[in-house]
Amino acid sequence: MAVGTVDGQTWSQTSGQATNNTAQFATYGQWQSGMFFAEAQLGLMYQQENVRRTLPLFGATTRGDTNGLAGGGGIRVGMQQNLGAWLIEPSLGFGGFDLHLPSITVAVSVDL
Repeated sequence: MAVGTVDGQTWSQTSGQATNNTAQFATYGQWQSGMFFAEAQLGLMYQQENVRRTLPLFGATTRGDTNGLAGGGGIRVGMQQNLGAWLIEPSLGFGGFDLHLPSITVAVSVDL
């Protein structure tokens, strides 16, 4: 099992700034019997995005935010065979990942 978080910030030369926060959870495992093996993993992720940009007109500022959820996983099966100093491991695997992150709704405020 693994748990992690990431916080990030990006700035642009045109007075823009974006921050994001991500939290992830994953679980994984492996089974082996003789030369045959199988391994699998499943994971979930939550992501939050905030953007802001100051415009040069009348002190206007744009702001927006969104958040989303992702999930995915994979499985791989195969066999291991030693051939001298080499480990040969033919395998077949499938995996997928889906992120649903709605578009950002932007609000504009003007200080007059």
